[in-house]
Amino acid sequence: MSSRFDRPEHAHDGPSTTSRQLKDLARRYLAHLEQKLQTKPREILELWPQVIGPAFAGMTRAEKFEQGVLHVRVRNSSLLSLLHSVSERKRLVDALRTEVPDVEIVDISFRIG
Repeated sequence: MSSRFDRPEHAHDGPSTTSRQLKDLARRYLAHLEQKLQTKPREILELWPQVIGPAFAGMTRAEKFEQGVLHVRVRNSSLLSLLHSVSERKRLVDALRTEVPDVEIVDISFRIG
């Protein structure tokens, strides 16, 4: 006799349980936090005004640092154009790397805002 609905024996990908133990979740979360702290996002954000210099510090704001990229808001398109130049971006990335040599800094992303 067949059932009205043809269902697999298990409603998920296999016979293993879909629940997680708290210790496994805690380990994963702590590893994520440790990795995040090693990148020192707060330190990078606080260094930005010093790296960009007093002339442009008031017109820019470092918002976040994640996965090696510093995200910076810029007040106007003229400054954005200047900062997007290859030479200026390289200078700023090199300056950040000098200040925080133990953190991998890949790039800087500039946006108007």
